[in-house]
Amino acid sequence: MAASCTPDWAGAKQVRKRKGLEGRAGTDDTRAWLARAHEDLRGAEVDLTATPPLLGDATFHCQQAAEKTRSPCE
Repeated sequence: MAASCTPDWAGAKQVRKRKGLEGRAGTDDTRAWLARAHEDLRGAEVDLTATPPLLGDATFHCQQAAEKTRSPCE
């Protein structure tokens, strides 16, 4: 069964306000979420190149990136 991307407008409005994305909509909102997800992935890369690698921190950043990637659908 395919995942649904039905928007929860009240929830989305609260998240946008909390994340400083208030007033954005549609494509701009999605691009903002993806840009933040990309920053998390960059953080994970830095964590993995540390000596010794910071595996817990890298895992956290990857998880955050995954959540931000699906945030426009919520």
